[in-house]
Parts: sequence; C-alpha cells; structure tokens
Amino acid sequence: DGYSVRGSQRFRLRWDWQGAQADIARALQLDPNRPVTLIQNSYELSALGRYDEAIAQARKAASLDPLSDEAWTQLGRALTARHADAETRQAFERALVLNPQQNWANFLLGNLLLSQGKYDEAMARYEHAPDQFRTTGTAMVEFSRGREEAANEALHKLETDYAIGFAYQVAQVYAWRGQKDQAFQWLDRCLQIHDAGLARLQYDPAMDPLRSDPRFAALVAKMGFPK
Repeated sequence: DGYSVRGSQRFRLRWDWQGAQADIARALQLDPNRPVTLIQNSYELSALGRYDEAIAQARKAASLDPLSDEAWTQLGRALTARHADAETRQAFERALVLNPQQNWANFLLGNLLLSQGKYDEAMARYEHAPDQFRTTGTAMVEFSRGREEAANEALHKLETDYAIGFAYQVAQVYAWRGQKDQAFQWLDRCLQIHDAGLARLQYDPAMDPLRSDPRFAALVAKMGFPK
C-alpha cells in the first residue's frame, strides 16, 4: 500500500515519472495482482505514451476485479489513446452499469460522443457528471451546435467557478473551439499550479487541435516526460 500510494502521489502531484514508476514497480513486485496498483500503473503508462502496456494493465485489473468501475474507466481512458472508439465506449458503458454516477466515465464517454458529433448523447452523459464536468461539456456541445451565447455562458461559469481545480478543463474547451492562444494560456496556468489533468496531455483527443503548434512540444518538454 505504501509504495502504491507514494507512487501515485509522485505521479500526480510532482510529475516525478521515474520515481513513480519505481514505486509502482515495487508495489507490483510485492503484489502483482492488486487491481488498484494495476490501474495506477495503466494511468501512468498512458501518460508516458506506452499505450499498449497501459491497455494490458487495465485489462488485467478489470479481469481481476470485474466489478470495479474504476478499472473499466481506466481501460476506456487507455483505449482512447488508440482511437478504438467502439471498445472505448464499451468500457465506459461497463463502468456506468456498475456505477451510473461514475464521474470520469460519464465525462469521458461524453467527450467521445461529442467527437463523433452525437451531441444529444454527449449531453446526456454530461448531465450525470459533477457540475464542473457538466459545465465543460455544455460549453463544448453548445459551441458545436452553433449556440454562441450558451457556449460562452458555460465557458464563463467554468472560468469563474472552477479556475483553480479544473484549469485543464478550461483549456480543453478553448482547444475544442480552436482558440489556440487562450488554450495555451490556460495550459501554462495548469503548468504553474500542477493541474493533474496535464498527465493526459499527450493522448487527450481534446488536445489534437494544438499538437501541430510549436508551443505544444515546448509544453511537453517542460513537463519532463521521459523520452
């Protein structure tokens, strides 16, 4: 437990990738079949771009604990990096059968549906997520629908009420809108406050519009991801 928890904190709070990997490896050496550690390992491997390994770890966690909504959610998150949309949706839906109020599964499935142009289905998922995620989703859906006033209202609420804990979600909205300067301003803010969302930077589909910009590579370099 100690190695697992310390590895998680090194990863999420300090972006100490090597230290986190060492702790999680030690935890798995002591108990290779602990689902919680496998989930953490999958999340970090995804952040490091080791997607096939991340998927394998999440699959193992789900097979060992098929009633874990966290395991199925992480499997969906890892599959997102491979753009395996059908299987990604199945994983998130499995998580939601187990826990209909699973925060991340609702939000991430909403994002997947949004990317497919299924706006009503996406909003149905966002409605079951906490307010900060619901507001993020609303800002993106309404923008895609061409409802500028509603989109701006949701974005303003997100910036006003959730600027500290959910700066990464603000950046997601601006990236979705194609407003690169604003997106990078918020990503720089995320860097300063160590927003945990940045761990998804390299494989988050919401960031796809930014990847060709030189500022994106510079941001990745600042985070110190191992090459």
